[in-house]
Amino acid sequence: MTKEIVLIDMVSHSEMHLPFNEGYLKAVSLAYPEKRITFAACDGHVENLKTQVGTLCNVNYKVIPQFDELLSSHSYHHPFYGRRAARYYTKWLSENFDLENIDLLTVLGARAPVISVVQKFWKNMPGECHFLQHNQLGISKSWRSRNPIERYFDYISVLRRGLPKNQKLLVLELGLDDVILDIAPAMKGSVEVVEHPVLESEWLPPKTLIAGEPIKIAFLGHCGKGKGFDVFCKIAKEFNSDNLKFYAIGKENTGQASEFDTSGLALPPHKTHLAREKFVELLGTMDLVCLPLPNSVSYVSSGSIIDAFAAAKPLITTSNQSHIAIGEKYGEFGILRSDQSGLFNFFKDLADKPEQSLANYEDWKRNTIKIRKARGEQEIAKRIKSICNN
Repeated sequence: MTKEIVLIDMVSHSEMHLPFNEGYLKAVSLAYPEKRITFAACDGHVENLKTQVGTLCNVNYKVIPQFDELLSSHSYHHPFYGRRAARYYTKWLSENFDLENIDLLTVLGARAPVISVVQKFWKNMPGECHFLQHNQLGISKSWRSRNPIERYFDYISVLRRGLPKNQKLLVLELGLDDVILDIAPAMKGSVEVVEHPVLESEWLPPKTLIAGEPIKIAFLGHCGKGKGFDVFCKIAKEFNSDNLKFYAIGKENTGQASEFDTSGLALPPHKTHLAREKFVELLGTMDLVCLPLPNSVSYVSSGSIIDAFAAAKPLITTSNQSHIAIGEKYGEFGILRSDQSGLFNFFKDLADKPEQSLANYEDWKRNTIKIRKARGEQEIAKRIKSICNN
Protein backbone atom coordinates (compact mmCIF):
# COMPACT_ATOMS: atom_id res chain seq x y z
CA MET A 1 0.00 0.00 0.00
CA THR A 2 1.29 3.46 -0.93
CA LYS A 3 2.27 5.41 2.15
CA GLU A 4 0.48 8.72 2.76
CA ILE A 5 1.22 12.26 3.87
CA VAL A 6 -1.58 14.54 5.06
CA LEU A 7 -1.30 18.32 5.27
CA ILE A 8 -4.23 19.98 7.00
CA ASP A 9 -4.83 23.75 7.20
CA MET A 10 -7.82 24.39 9.41
CA VAL A 11 -7.04 28.09 9.97
CA SER A 12 -6.67 29.76 6.55
CA HIS A 13 -9.52 31.40 4.67
CA SER A 14 -9.62 31.55 0.86
CA GLU A 15 -6.66 33.94 0.41
CA MET A 16 -4.74 33.44 3.65
CA HIS A 17 -1.24 31.87 3.49
CA LEU A 18 -1.70 30.91 -0.18
CA PRO A 19 1.90 31.66 -1.29
CA PHE A 20 3.27 29.76 1.70
CA ASN A 21 1.00 26.75 1.21
CA GLU A 22 1.87 26.67 -2.49
CA GLY A 23 5.60 26.61 -1.77
CA TYR A 24 5.32 24.13 1.07
CA LEU A 25 3.06 21.73 -0.82
CA LYS A 26 5.40 21.79 -3.83
CA ALA A 27 8.36 21.09 -1.53
CA VAL A 28 6.62 18.14 0.17
CA SER A 29 5.67 16.76 -3.25
CA LEU A 30 9.29 17.00 -4.38
CA ALA A 31 10.56 15.44 -1.15
CA TYR A 32 8.25 12.42 -1.37
CA PRO A 33 7.32 11.68 -5.01
CA GLU A 34 6.59 8.05 -4.11
CA LYS A 35 3.96 8.90 -1.48
CA ARG A 36 0.31 9.92 -1.83
CA ILE A 37 -0.18 13.45 -0.46
CA THR A 38 -3.49 14.96 0.62
CA PHE A 39 -3.93 18.68 1.28
CA ALA A 40 -7.05 19.68 3.22
CA ALA A 41 -8.45 23.17 3.84
CA CYS A 42 -11.66 25.17 3.39
CA ASP A 43 -13.35 25.11 -0.01
CA GLY A 44 -12.19 28.54 -1.25
CA HIS A 45 -8.61 27.94 -0.16
CA VAL A 46 -8.46 24.55 -1.85
CA GLU A 47 -9.79 25.98 -5.13
CA ASN A 48 -7.32 28.88 -5.09
CA LEU A 49 -4.41 26.62 -4.20
CA LYS A 50 -5.24 24.13 -6.96
CA THR A 51 -5.26 27.02 -9.45
CA GLN A 52 -1.85 28.25 -8.25
CA VAL A 53 -0.14 24.90 -7.88
CA GLY A 54 -1.34 23.26 -11.07
CA THR A 55 -1.08 19.50 -11.46
CA LEU A 56 1.09 17.54 -9.05
CA CYS A 57 0.70 13.84 -9.82
CA ASN A 58 1.03 12.69 -6.20
CA VAL A 59 -1.24 15.36 -4.62
CA ASN A 60 -5.00 15.35 -4.09
CA TYR A 61 -7.26 17.68 -2.13
CA LYS A 62 -10.05 17.46 0.42
CA VAL A 63 -12.35 20.15 1.80
CA ILE A 64 -12.81 20.72 5.54
CA PRO A 65 -14.50 23.51 7.52
CA GLN A 66 -12.42 26.33 8.97
CA PHE A 67 -11.60 26.03 12.65
CA ASP A 68 -13.41 29.26 13.56
CA GLU A 69 -16.66 27.93 12.04
CA LEU A 70 -16.69 25.19 14.67
CA LEU A 71 -16.36 27.46 17.70
CA SER A 72 -20.06 28.41 18.06
CA SER A 73 -19.04 32.11 18.14
CA HIS A 74 -16.63 31.52 21.04
CA SER A 75 -12.89 32.28 21.17
CA TYR A 76 -10.50 29.47 20.32
CA HIS A 77 -8.78 30.31 23.64
CA HIS A 78 -11.81 28.81 25.43
CA PRO A 79 -10.67 25.37 26.68
CA PHE A 80 -13.97 23.62 25.98
CA TYR A 81 -14.92 25.10 22.60
CA GLY A 82 -11.36 25.18 21.24
CA ARG A 83 -10.70 21.55 22.13
CA ARG A 84 -14.12 20.45 20.89
CA ALA A 85 -13.39 22.08 17.52
CA ALA A 86 -9.98 20.37 17.42
CA ARG A 87 -11.59 16.98 18.03
CA TYR A 88 -13.68 17.45 14.89
CA TYR A 89 -10.46 17.11 12.86
CA THR A 90 -9.14 14.04 14.68
CA LYS A 91 -12.51 12.39 14.02
CA TRP A 92 -12.30 13.49 10.36
CA LEU A 93 -8.82 12.00 10.05
CA SER A 94 -9.99 8.70 11.54
CA GLU A 95 -12.95 8.52 9.15
CA ASN A 96 -11.03 9.43 6.00
CA PHE A 97 -7.64 7.72 6.34
CA ASP A 98 -5.95 4.56 7.47
CA LEU A 99 -4.03 6.26 10.28
CA GLU A 100 -1.43 3.50 10.46
CA ASN A 101 -0.57 4.19 6.80
CA ILE A 102 0.18 7.90 7.31
CA ASP A 103 3.92 8.54 7.44
CA LEU A 104 3.54 12.26 8.15
CA LEU A 105 0.69 14.44 9.37
CA THR A 106 1.41 18.18 9.13
CA VAL A 107 -0.93 20.66 10.83
CA LEU A 108 -0.42 24.06 9.20
CA GLY A 109 -0.91 26.98 11.58
CA ALA A 110 -1.52 24.84 14.69
CA ARG A 111 -3.16 26.65 17.60
CA ALA A 112 -2.87 25.55 21.23
CA PRO A 113 -6.12 23.51 21.44
CA VAL A 114 -5.18 21.68 18.24
CA ILE A 115 -1.69 20.85 19.51
CA SER A 116 -3.15 19.70 22.83
CA VAL A 117 -5.76 17.41 21.24
CA VAL A 118 -3.76 16.11 18.28
CA GLN A 119 -0.61 15.29 20.26
CA LYS A 120 -2.59 12.84 22.41
CA PHE A 121 -4.48 11.49 19.39
CA TRP A 122 -1.22 10.89 17.49
CA LYS A 123 1.02 9.80 20.36
CA ASN A 124 1.01 6.06 19.57
CA MET A 125 0.90 6.32 15.78
CA PRO A 126 3.84 4.94 13.76
CA GLY A 127 4.02 8.09 11.63
CA GLU A 128 5.23 11.57 12.57
CA CYS A 129 3.26 14.74 13.22
CA HIS A 130 4.50 18.27 12.54
CA PHE A 131 2.80 21.30 14.09
CA LEU A 132 3.78 24.16 11.79
CA GLN A 133 3.62 27.67 13.25
CA HIS A 134 2.66 30.96 11.62
CA ASN A 135 1.86 33.73 14.14
CA GLN A 136 0.87 31.52 17.06
CA LEU A 137 4.01 32.44 19.02
CA GLY A 138 3.55 36.17 18.37
CA ILE A 139 -0.07 36.10 19.55
CA SER A 140 0.83 34.21 22.71
CA LYS A 141 3.67 36.63 23.50
CA SER A 142 1.38 39.64 23.19
CA TRP A 143 -1.52 38.32 25.29
CA ARG A 144 -2.28 35.55 27.81
CA SER A 145 -5.51 35.05 29.70
CA ARG A 146 -5.45 35.56 33.46
CA ASN A 147 -8.03 32.81 33.88
CA PRO A 148 -6.03 29.88 35.35
CA ILE A 149 -8.02 27.27 33.42
CA GLU A 150 -7.60 29.04 30.08
CA ARG A 151 -3.96 29.65 30.92
CA TYR A 152 -3.38 25.94 31.61
CA PHE A 153 -4.55 25.12 28.07
CA ASP A 154 -2.92 28.07 26.25
CA TYR A 155 -0.05 27.93 23.75
CA ILE A 156 2.80 28.58 26.17
CA SER A 157 1.54 26.09 28.75
CA VAL A 158 1.01 23.41 26.10
CA LEU A 159 4.57 23.84 24.84
CA ARG A 160 5.98 23.82 28.36
CA ARG A 161 4.61 20.30 28.76
CA GLY A 162 6.59 19.17 25.69
CA LEU A 163 5.65 16.87 22.80
CA PRO A 164 5.77 13.08 22.31
CA LYS A 165 8.84 11.69 20.49
CA ASN A 166 7.04 11.26 17.16
CA GLN A 167 6.02 14.94 17.00
CA LYS A 168 7.76 18.22 16.22
CA LEU A 169 6.99 21.92 16.26
CA LEU A 170 8.14 23.68 13.08
CA VAL A 171 8.96 27.41 13.12
CA LEU A 172 9.45 29.31 9.88
CA GLU A 173 12.31 31.65 10.65
CA LEU A 174 15.83 31.52 11.95
CA GLY A 175 16.09 32.38 15.64
CA LEU A 176 12.52 31.45 16.56
CA ASP A 177 13.61 28.02 17.76
CA ASP A 178 15.73 29.73 20.42
CA VAL A 179 12.73 31.82 21.49
CA ILE A 180 10.63 28.66 21.87
CA LEU A 181 13.33 26.95 23.94
CA ASP A 182 13.68 29.99 26.20
CA ILE A 183 9.93 29.84 26.87
CA ALA A 184 9.61 26.06 26.99
CA PRO A 185 12.81 24.10 27.77
CA ALA A 186 10.78 20.87 27.54
CA MET A 187 10.67 21.41 23.77
CA LYS A 188 14.38 20.65 23.41
CA GLY A 189 14.73 18.14 20.59
CA SER A 190 11.17 18.79 19.42
CA VAL A 191 11.46 22.15 17.65
CA GLU A 192 12.91 22.60 14.16
CA VAL A 193 13.39 25.52 11.78
CA VAL A 194 12.13 25.20 8.21
CA GLU A 195 12.91 28.55 6.62
CA HIS A 196 9.85 30.12 5.03
CA PRO A 197 9.71 29.09 1.35
CA VAL A 198 10.30 31.76 -1.30
CA LEU A 199 8.15 30.83 -4.30
CA GLU A 200 10.37 30.21 -7.31
CA SER A 201 7.51 31.24 -9.62
CA GLU A 202 7.73 34.75 -8.13
CA TRP A 203 11.50 35.22 -8.32
CA LEU A 204 12.12 38.45 -10.21
CA PRO A 205 15.27 39.58 -12.02
CA PRO A 206 17.27 42.00 -9.84
CA LYS A 207 16.82 45.68 -10.64
CA THR A 208 19.73 48.08 -11.05
CA LEU A 209 19.68 51.57 -9.58
CA ILE A 210 19.69 54.11 -12.41
CA ALA A 211 21.52 57.39 -11.83
CA GLY A 212 19.28 60.41 -12.14
CA GLU A 213 16.05 58.47 -11.55
CA PRO A 214 14.16 58.64 -8.23
CA ILE A 215 14.72 55.83 -5.75
CA LYS A 216 11.45 53.90 -5.36
CA ILE A 217 10.67 52.62 -1.87
CA ALA A 218 7.76 50.28 -1.19
CA PHE A 219 5.69 49.19 1.78
CA LEU A 220 4.24 45.72 1.16
CA GLY A 221 1.08 43.96 2.24
CA HIS A 222 -1.72 44.88 4.62
CA CYS A 223 -1.51 48.63 5.26
CA GLY A 224 -2.21 48.83 8.98
CA LYS A 225 -0.50 49.79 12.23
CA GLY A 226 0.16 46.13 12.98
CA LYS A 227 2.82 46.14 10.23
CA GLY A 228 4.11 49.67 10.80
CA PHE A 229 2.25 51.43 8.00
CA ASP A 230 1.72 54.46 10.26
CA VAL A 231 5.51 54.84 10.57
CA PHE A 232 5.99 54.36 6.83
CA CYS A 233 3.52 57.19 6.15
CA LYS A 234 5.42 59.49 8.52
CA ILE A 235 8.71 58.64 6.78
CA ALA A 236 7.14 59.28 3.36
CA LYS A 237 5.64 62.61 4.42
CA GLU A 238 9.00 63.86 5.72
CA PHE A 239 11.31 62.53 2.99
CA ASN A 240 9.21 62.40 -0.18
CA SER A 241 11.01 64.37 -2.90
CA ASP A 242 11.99 64.28 -6.56
CA ASN A 243 14.73 61.82 -5.56
CA LEU A 244 12.79 59.58 -3.15
CA LYS A 245 9.35 58.20 -3.98
CA PHE A 246 7.23 56.09 -1.65
CA TYR A 247 4.65 53.46 -2.65
CA ALA A 248 2.10 51.34 -0.77
CA ILE A 249 1.68 47.99 -2.51
CA GLY A 250 -1.14 46.42 -0.60
CA LYS A 251 -4.71 46.75 0.60
CA GLU A 252 -6.03 49.56 2.76
CA ASN A 253 -6.99 48.80 6.35
CA THR A 254 -10.52 50.22 6.21
CA GLY A 255 -10.83 50.48 9.98
CA GLN A 256 -7.62 52.53 10.32
CA ALA A 257 -7.41 54.36 6.97
CA SER A 258 -8.57 57.70 8.38
CA GLU A 259 -5.67 57.69 10.86
CA PHE A 260 -2.95 57.71 8.18
CA ASP A 261 -1.64 60.77 6.33
CA THR A 262 -0.83 59.32 2.90
CA SER A 263 -0.01 62.65 1.28
CA GLY A 264 3.66 61.64 0.95
CA LEU A 265 2.87 58.53 -1.08
CA ALA A 266 3.21 58.29 -4.84
CA LEU A 267 0.88 55.28 -4.64
CA PRO A 268 -1.65 55.01 -1.77
CA PRO A 269 -3.05 51.66 -0.56
CA HIS A 270 -5.55 49.90 -2.79
CA LYS A 271 -9.17 50.20 -1.68
CA THR A 272 -9.92 46.60 -2.64
CA HIS A 273 -8.01 43.33 -2.84
CA LEU A 274 -4.83 43.67 -4.91
CA ALA A 275 -4.44 40.69 -7.25
CA ARG A 276 -1.24 38.75 -6.63
CA GLU A 277 -0.10 39.21 -10.23
CA LYS A 278 -0.44 43.00 -9.94
CA PHE A 279 1.31 42.96 -6.56
CA VAL A 280 4.32 41.15 -8.03
CA GLU A 281 4.35 43.42 -11.09
CA LEU A 282 4.43 46.59 -8.97
CA LEU A 283 7.06 45.15 -6.63
CA GLY A 284 9.30 44.46 -9.60
CA THR A 285 9.56 48.20 -10.35
CA MET A 286 10.79 49.09 -6.84
CA ASP A 287 14.36 49.66 -5.63
CA LEU A 288 13.94 49.13 -1.89
CA VAL A 289 11.35 47.73 0.49
CA CYS A 290 10.74 49.51 3.80
CA LEU A 291 8.95 47.61 6.56
CA PRO A 292 9.09 49.40 9.94
CA LEU A 293 7.66 46.38 11.72
CA PRO A 294 6.61 46.80 15.37
CA ASN A 295 7.81 44.48 18.13
CA SER A 296 4.49 42.60 18.00
CA VAL A 297 5.59 40.88 14.78
CA SER A 298 9.03 39.88 16.06
CA TYR A 299 7.91 36.28 16.52
CA VAL A 300 6.58 35.48 13.06
CA SER A 301 8.07 35.03 9.61
CA SER A 302 6.72 38.08 7.76
CA GLY A 303 5.27 37.27 4.35
CA SER A 304 6.24 40.75 3.19
CA ILE A 305 9.89 40.12 4.05
CA ILE A 306 9.64 36.92 2.00
CA ASP A 307 8.11 38.89 -0.90
CA ALA A 308 11.09 41.26 -0.82
CA PHE A 309 13.52 38.33 -0.97
CA ALA A 310 11.59 36.81 -3.90
CA ALA A 311 11.94 40.06 -5.82
CA ALA A 312 15.62 40.56 -4.83
CA LYS A 313 14.81 43.85 -3.10
CA PRO A 314 17.08 45.07 -0.29
CA LEU A 315 15.20 45.86 2.90
CA ILE A 316 15.03 48.74 5.33
CA THR A 317 13.41 47.24 8.40
CA THR A 318 13.48 46.89 12.15
CA SER A 319 15.93 44.64 13.90
CA ASN A 320 14.72 41.49 15.66
CA GLN A 321 16.17 38.09 16.49
CA SER A 322 15.13 36.58 13.13
CA HIS A 323 16.43 39.42 10.96
CA ILE A 324 19.74 39.34 12.83
CA ALA A 325 19.96 35.55 12.40
CA ILE A 326 19.22 35.81 8.65
CA GLY A 327 21.98 38.41 8.29
CA GLU A 328 24.43 36.26 10.21
CA LYS A 329 23.74 33.25 7.97
CA TYR A 330 23.53 34.95 4.55
CA GLY A 331 25.11 38.39 4.96
CA GLU A 332 23.54 41.85 5.15
CA PHE A 333 20.38 42.21 3.07
CA GLY A 334 19.78 45.89 3.76
CA ILE A 335 19.46 48.20 6.74
CA LEU A 336 18.37 47.02 10.20
CA ARG A 337 17.51 49.59 12.84
CA SER A 338 16.39 48.93 16.40
CA ASP A 339 13.78 51.67 16.61
CA GLN A 340 11.82 54.32 14.74
CA SER A 341 14.41 57.04 15.27
CA GLY A 342 17.06 54.82 13.69
CA LEU A 343 14.91 54.40 10.59
CA PHE A 344 14.36 58.16 10.32
CA ASN A 345 18.11 58.75 10.66
CA PHE A 346 18.76 56.37 7.77
CA PHE A 347 16.28 58.17 5.54
CA LYS A 348 17.80 61.52 6.45
CA ASP A 349 21.18 60.16 5.32
CA LEU A 350 19.59 58.66 2.20
CA ALA A 351 18.06 62.00 1.28
CA ASP A 352 21.30 63.91 1.90
CA LYS A 353 23.89 61.37 0.66
CA PRO A 354 22.17 58.69 -1.46
CA GLU A 355 25.34 57.28 -3.03
CA GLN A 356 27.03 56.87 0.34
CA SER A 357 23.89 55.43 1.98
CA LEU A 358 23.48 52.85 -0.77
CA ALA A 359 27.15 52.01 -1.23
CA ASN A 360 26.44 48.37 -0.32
CA TYR A 361 23.29 48.07 -2.46
CA GLU A 362 24.75 45.48 -4.86
CA ASP A 363 25.98 43.34 -1.95
CA TRP A 364 22.55 43.53 -0.32
CA LYS A 365 20.93 42.48 -3.57
CA ARG A 366 23.29 39.52 -4.01
CA ASN A 367 22.46 38.35 -0.50
CA THR A 368 18.70 38.52 -1.10
CA ILE A 369 19.29 36.27 -4.11
CA LYS A 370 21.34 33.91 -1.93
CA ILE A 371 18.47 33.82 0.59
CA ARG A 372 15.79 33.05 -1.98
CA LYS A 373 17.88 30.29 -3.58
CA ALA A 374 18.27 28.67 -0.17
CA ARG A 375 14.49 28.80 0.30
CA GLY A 376 13.37 27.50 -3.08
CA GLU A 377 11.20 24.40 -3.24
CA GLN A 378 14.09 21.98 -3.85
CA GLU A 379 16.02 23.21 -0.81
CA ILE A 380 12.93 23.20 1.42
CA ALA A 381 12.23 19.64 0.24
CA LYS A 382 15.72 18.61 1.40
CA ARG A 383 15.15 20.29 4.76
CA ILE A 384 11.80 18.57 5.32
CA LYS A 385 13.35 15.17 4.56
CA SER A 386 16.24 15.87 6.92
CA ILE A 387 13.93 16.28 9.93
CA CYS A 388 11.70 13.29 9.15
CA ASN A 389 12.47 9.77 10.29
CA ASN A 390 10.13 8.10 7.79
